[in-house]
Amino acid sequence: MSSNTEQNLYYYTMPLAKSNLRDFLIQYRQDNPGFMDDETAVFYFNQLLDGISFAHREGVIHRDLKPENILVFEEEGKEVLKLSDFGFGKYLNGDTFLTKTQTALGTNFYAPPEQLKDSKNTDETADIYSLGVILYELLTYDHPAYINIERLNNSKLKFIVNKATKGRKENRFHSIEEMKDRINMVMGYNNALKSTTKQFQSVYDIYNNKYEEIYMREIVDILLENNLDFILYTEKFMNMDEDDIAIMAVDFPDDFSEVVENFLSLIQGDHPFSFTDKLANMIVYKIFPVMRDTDFDLYEKAFKTLLIMAFRHNRFYIAKVIEDEILTAENNQQIITIGDVLKENPQPSKWLYKHFKEKHKLCRYISDKFDQLL
Repeated sequence: MSSNTEQNLYYYTMPLAKSNLRDFLIQYRQDNPGFMDDETAVFYFNQLLDGISFAHREGVIHRDLKPENILVFEEEGKEVLKLSDFGFGKYLNGDTFLTKTQTALGTNFYAPPEQLKDSKNTDETADIYSLGVILYELLTYDHPAYINIERLNNSKLKFIVNKATKGRKENRFHSIEEMKDRINMVMGYNNALKSTTKQFQSVYDIYNNKYEEIYMREIVDILLENNLDFILYTEKFMNMDEDDIAIMAVDFPDDFSEVVENFLSLIQGDHPFSFTDKLANMIVYKIFPVMRDTDFDLYEKAFKTLLIMAFRHNRFYIAKVIEDEILTAENNQQIITIGDVLKENPQPSKWLYKHFKEKHKLCRYISDKFDQLL
């Protein structure tokens, strides 16, 4: 950042890109006939995943990913890919959008079906679809008017492209982190996914035999050191006994809060119905009990995650467990926290109220919050 001292005008200069990914691929194909090898494709593709992962963590989805919007720079003799043109982007869970309902946007070949139908109802999985199409193009050089998955029969990444470009968004990867994990698995770069889950299970088995704090400490460390491991958190952590999770919360309160925040971050986005129910049960029956009276900031984040998950998936089961949570709330701070979440998330809260079975049992404070929204 600098300024023109005479006119006091601020300006920002950026490095000049040597090309976009479209032009880069044209030149690359001329120099390297045939398919791009998996290793090279992953080298470039991982850079895109890192960029989109950052955007998603900041609550932004791109919605117009394509080779023309990916800039190629040269740094220390290597190509570095960077994302550009967020003009069609939107904030996740926001009440205002850059596009109107029933308005399609994005480039047809790279945009998922739901985005072409109604761009307002898109989420992280829209970017995942576009990334899958781009990966297909990296590997085959084919223009993706039609994805012929059989063209990837000799590629380890066939599974990645196929899953990322599913027509139904709930069948795609749930997050960029999950996509990264699966790429590491199929490429065999490391055994992090396998060894981490095995290591976790091994330590947890020992803990269940000895119940010594040192092993719970090791379990916590594994979770903290692998904070982006979707499988570790949604399989191993979720399957821990509720009493063991309670012990973790008591013995390592600060670390436990970080573990829960990691978990809540990883489960953002769309999931199959059966999986959302499991996530809801994890939050309500294993996480809520150890923070209802202690960590209200984290309780607020968890309750908000649960509310938005129910709304986005139109899941009545989750609405019922939220209703039970609200009706059984006794702590004043807990009730105030619930009220704050309802007020700050009007659309999900209105949806929730429609599915309440026992409205007459609501306490006055929560009832007033709903009345203000209706």
